[in-house]
Amino acid sequence: MKSLSVKEFEEKIKNPDQVQIIDVREIYEIDEAFMNAENIPLFDIKQNIDKIDKTKEVIFVCRSGHRSMAVVDYLSKEGYENLYNLDGGIVEWSKRKH
Repeated sequence: MKSLSVKEFEEKIKNPDQVQIIDVREIYEIDEAFMNAENIPLFDIKQNIDKIDKTKEVIFVCRSGHRSMAVVDYLSKEGYENLYNLDGGIVEWSKRKH
């Protein structure tokens, strides 16, 4: 499993045609910190697995990085590749300097 630092994450998202970002937080958590990502809550991943683009690098994010890490682990076991977890999640990403 690959975890990305905030700096690595920001480099990867400079190429939006090559990356899909999926936020696994619940809808009510999005107000804490918004990120331009597709929202598929953790417990809905299995039912929405067809929305995960196998042709791109897919970065999963959540509040702290724990739920997104669980998704990456699960999908890796299902045969998916090029999966990443944002280390520290939205909490770390929100601390970045603009």
